[in-house]
Amino acid sequence: MTDLNLQSNLGLQSNIEFSVQNSLRNRAGSIQKMQSMAENGKNNDEKALMEAAQEFESVFVHQMLEAMDKTIDRSDSFLSGGSAEDYFRSMMHQEMAKNISHGNNGFGLAEAIYKQMAGNLSPKSAP
Repeated sequence: MTDLNLQSNLGLQSNIEFSVQNSLRNRAGSIQKMQSMAENGKNNDEKALMEAAQEFESVFVHQMLEAMDKTIDRSDSFLSGGSAEDYFRSMMHQEMAKNISHGNNGFGLAEAIYKQMAGNLSPKSAP
């Protein structure tokens, strides 16, 4: 293996690790936001609860899109863009996930999470 191939493989590995770390941070942030609302007395804010549920749905949809994209074989493609294309594709999936989850109906996961968590809201602010 040449030095150039070795550097390319190391660069790709670090790009993948960076992408995974960002994804895990986003997922953890959504979960922590919902937990903090329930535990820190902010559980009466319906809007914040719905936003957190939509963020969680967005993370879920992003993970689904990433998994779907990995099933595509790009090894024979002469138009492969390497790590830059991987970054772009991941950002595209993230934006698509946000648009899906913050759209009119999303997948319905945010609504289900909201309804389940709304039981923890104080009686005067519950729907």
